[in-house]
Amino acid sequence: MKVLYVTNMYPTESNPVFGIFVKEQIEDAARYLDVSQEVYLMNGVENGWKEYLKAIFVVPWKIMRGNYDLIHVHFGLSGLWRLFYRPNVPVFLSLHGADILEKQGRHVQVAITKKLLPTMDRVFTLNEEMNTIVSQYTDAYEMLPCSVNVDLFRPVEREATQTDKLLLFPGSPRVPVKDFPLFERVLEKVRKQTGSEVAYATLENLSRTGVRDLMNRADCLVMTSVSEGSPQVVKEALSCGLPVVSVNVGDVASMLEGVPYCTVTETRDPVVLAAAVGGAFTGDRERIRRAFIDKRIYDHESISRRWAELYTRVGQQTVRP
Repeated sequence: MKVLYVTNMYPTESNPVFGIFVKEQIEDAARYLDVSQEVYLMNGVENGWKEYLKAIFVVPWKIMRGNYDLIHVHFGLSGLWRLFYRPNVPVFLSLHGADILEKQGRHVQVAITKKLLPTMDRVFTLNEEMNTIVSQYTDAYEMLPCSVNVDLFRPVEREATQTDKLLLFPGSPRVPVKDFPLFERVLEKVRKQTGSEVAYATLENLSRTGVRDLMNRADCLVMTSVSEGSPQVVKEALSCGLPVVSVNVGDVASMLEGVPYCTVTETRDPVVLAAAVGGAFTGDRERIRRAFIDKRIYDHESISRRWAELYTRVGQQTVRP
């Protein structure tokens, strides 16, 4: 099988962790299949909209000459070319959140994605909210989240001298959808509850090992986002055994279900969130990690097998006109 991946998220020399989960997913698909893979990156982060306009011509050219069995698009905007060209091989689309969820503020991109949905042979979502939206445009969809590398993200021995509590904010304070002001209010409530100077750190501009090491130094990850797809940072935290307290966004409730010392709140009240954080401070990291991995939903092996099954069915699929 020969697969062309079309994506706007993929590691580059100047941005080695951007879209790393897409790269890992592509590698996962090859674990149980005899597959030849090629990646076409629209580097919009560095080159802007011209990448997507160029792709309207370049991607069809590649498809016509590449003899591919499947085209797999990551992120709605990466499929813009599909509105102008319809190949005679199946086209899959993996959605990642901001491309379909209005709350994340990318209204033009969401509009483009909705135009694309009926043209796709299969669409992959991350949570029930996305399912509800996608089902209005196509019935060819299913939920399949990205996996986490449980071998990389694992508990490591903490410094015995560490006594101060450390909270993690999962992203950049400059991104409005992450709602850093709510995190700050939760932090202040936690400080009052504990009577100590609880510190915080942000998960931005770090290498993969840097993220893992910071998670192992921290005492709780607090997610206050307005909207999420299937946040990798929560999977990575749970894989490290780090307690997570979150508002109910994306598929976080499913991730945390049955995982001890972790809480999803139905309110954005900082008092309620802070109380949950206080309870998380006693968390047993090995119990958290084991409960998460035992779900057999988010680890590399489980997701790899699902992709293998899906790709195997490609030969039996009828291409949409």
